[in-house]
Amino acid sequence: MIRHHRPRGSHALLAITSLLLFTGVSCAPALPTLIPTLDVPPVVATLPPSLTPSFTSTFTVTPTSTETTTFTITPTVTITPTFTLTSTITRTPTLTPTPAPPMVSILVHAACNFGPGDAYLYKYGINATAWMEVIGQIQDDSWLLIDEPYIPKKNPCWIRTGQVRFNDGGDVTTHNLPVVDPDKILWFSTTRLYRPPQGVTSIRVGSKVNVYWNAVRMTEDDFYGYLIEAWVCQGGQQVFRTYNPYPYETVRQNVGLQSMQIPDEPGCSEPSHARIYTQEKHGVTGYVNIPWPDYRDPTATPNRIPTP
Repeated sequence: MIRHHRPRGSHALLAITSLLLFTGVSCAPALPTLIPTLDVPPVVATLPPSLTPSFTSTFTVTPTSTETTTFTITPTVTITPTFTLTSTITRTPTLTPTPAPPMVSILVHAACNFGPGDAYLYKYGINATAWMEVIGQIQDDSWLLIDEPYIPKKNPCWIRTGQVRFNDGGDVTTHNLPVVDPDKILWFSTTRLYRPPQGVTSIRVGSKVNVYWNAVRMTEDDFYGYLIEAWVCQGGQQVFRTYNPYPYETVRQNVGLQSMQIPDEPGCSEPSHARIYTQEKHGVTGYVNIPWPDYRDPTATPNRIPTP
């Protein structure tokens, strides 16, 4: 390719002309414009082949990859919970006040025992006119379970009903006293000085049962006999009875085979039963169940009196 270049002289001439014009405008007075017209033929310069520029075009071909993009759209499930409002009405329970236990006055200086009966050991004495709180009663109303009032430490004992007077003027029949089962609530003073009775057996003779056991040798000072607790049928209902055979005054009889006769009538749906302890002044031993002959089953009655 051949390009036309303006000759170098033309560039110089234009520069001089421009300078003269600028100078003329700045310093000289205005004169009539006398610019000669130069008829300069165009100069055509031809470059030798060695100086002819060569242009090399470099094209980079980038391969186009056609790919198919697969989009997996996972739907988002929005669960709107449903709330069920349940109205809960809290009712304030009606409180039934618990009546205070009745109070009794002791009529005479009395012994208060470990259990509901004279057969039990003495626990402590109560002076006349003292006030006590009634906790419960035995089934036949003959003994009351009492305790000291206004004292945090409980120390209950049993007293005969006839030895007290209710402070409100009532009696044991006008108060709704709970019936205490002696088989479940007895405050014994226990001892390990002696063993329970051995060789315990029984024989029924009609409406009575003869109980037998071998004597437990004790000192005269310790001897308080024995204690029998019996749940027997009397008057058509089962009642609780206690027995203290051979109290301490008869220690000389405490040898060989011992016996006690206990009434037990027919007519009760519950079977009768009994147990026996050795009893001394420090307390009672563990008990031994007495094999009790059933009134309705005569074959359960032993046919001979045991020997020591």
